[in-house]
Amino acid sequence: MLAHFTQSLDLETERGDVELQPVRVPLPKIEAHSGVGRIDLVLPDKAAFQLQATAEHGEATNDFGPAIQKETDGRTATLKGTVGTGPMIRITADRGSVSVRKEGTPPSDHPADSPPTALPKEAKPSKDSAGGLKDSEVKL
Repeated sequence: MLAHFTQSLDLETERGDVELQPVRVPLPKIEAHSGVGRIDLVLPDKAAFQLQATAEHGEATNDFGPAIQKETDGRTATLKGTVGTGPMIRITADRGSVSVRKEGTPPSDHPADSPPTALPKEAKPSKDSAGGLKDSEVKL
């Protein structure tokens, strides 16, 4: 879904992942809440804002920079910070994660240059009761 907003955005979802990516500065005021799911906030490099991003039962990831600090209290993780003079951005995930990063930066949990995970070596093919397996087949 593509949404254009100028002054404020209020978003609430019970389930599902959300990516918020405002493309213009100055930013609008943003309030976003997810019952179950991830909320990713992708901001322009020149954005000015105040942030409070809370994962009640999940992880909080800061890929924006040192202006944003992570706090933890039990199972709750919060990202807080101020960059310039801008509107409040408040995002909350009850059961899920929150992340904030600069536009053009890949998320740290999915690095673009990571090599693929190696698969375990397969066992040597064996014969089954219906005959043999081809060299390229493996009985699981």
